[in-house]
Amino acid sequence: MDNSDNKVLRLNNFEDFGPSRLKLLKHIENDCLEYLVSVGYSYVDPPILESADLFLKKSLGSTSSSTYTFMDLENRLVSMRPDFTASVIRLIFDNYKEESFISKACYSGPVFRYEPATSDSVQLYQVGAEFLGQKGNKSDLELLSNSIKCLDLVGIKNYKIDLGHVGIVRELILQKGFGNSIAELVLNNLQNFYEKDWEENLIFKAKQLNLINLNNKEKDSLIPEDILSKYKDKLSSDLGMRAQEDIINRFVSKVASQVTIEEIKECINLVKKIMNMSIKEFLNNDNEVNFDSDNCRDFRNLLGNLQNILGEERALTLNLTLTRNLAYYNGIVFDIKSDKDIILGGGGRYDDLPSRLGYDFDQGCLGFAINLTKTTEVIGY
Repeated sequence: MDNSDNKVLRLNNFEDFGPSRLKLLKHIENDCLEYLVSVGYSYVDPPILESADLFLKKSLGSTSSSTYTFMDLENRLVSMRPDFTASVIRLIFDNYKEESFISKACYSGPVFRYEPATSDSVQLYQVGAEFLGQKGNKSDLELLSNSIKCLDLVGIKNYKIDLGHVGIVRELILQKGFGNSIAELVLNNLQNFYEKDWEENLIFKAKQLNLINLNNKEKDSLIPEDILSKYKDKLSSDLGMRAQEDIINRFVSKVASQVTIEEIKECINLVKKIMNMSIKEFLNNDNEVNFDSDNCRDFRNLLGNLQNILGEERALTLNLTLTRNLAYYNGIVFDIKSDKDIILGGGGRYDDLPSRLGYDFDQGCLGFAINLTKTTEVIGY
């Protein structure tokens, strides 16, 4: 008798790991953890389930649609971890005081995500590390070196690193006199930079956000008293949950950021020059853009040192379209890819994340993770 119609099927994209693949995964995991512990990282294991607020604060809500969140039996809003970063930071600050503070922590285990664009549920297995307590390119290089060593231990050949820097692109746009709203608009759309209609789409979005002064008229006064006088009736009516001061500050920010069509095109041309640079041009500062800030000099040193570590057999690409989640990344960002462009891992710097999670800490924070699920696929088992 065939009872196949009554079988309970495995959920899509929640993969079974048979003996050979699991053996390979555990071998890679153990090699990476042993190395990380040997260079000063402490092995920690936070819970899979956390308060949903932890991940909402981490991303300012921007990844809420891809996080499994639900009410538990005690009517608490909880989430399955979409990654380890926030959980590891919480574990460190909740359990260790100044005299026993863990500045380097490594981890391994599954994470769970939902991809709304493809309606895919995903369970991934990761190994990675968090590094707290240092800012600057010295710690950036150390973390990148640690991730490279883990990939070498894994046995992946001909992998490559795409390296970008969130702060540099923002800094250069602001240096040219464009407001923060324009800078954020550009950064939020950099991942689509190489698409055919990127320029037209960016201008369209700027118009939608009222960031373009279409009539080239003089900007409204940015003095709060003048704004209150001009819009007194509207600002005296029901404002919902927003305070009058908050509304005025938002208005000032938006008006101050408005540009003409010619200016937004000038900004786009600046971004094109930045995006199309090679590593050699950046290292030699051989370009029309002024790359002489402290951030740029530090990043130039990092690129040079990283080239020396990788050698000729492993490729390094300058990819300033890498921005990841702008809600918390503020420095370097990087992807580690196979020779067929499969992303095997990555990471970056997010100095403000501990304070966003409620901890009094401003001494630097960065980390990386390797996707062991993808890695075992690439190696074969």
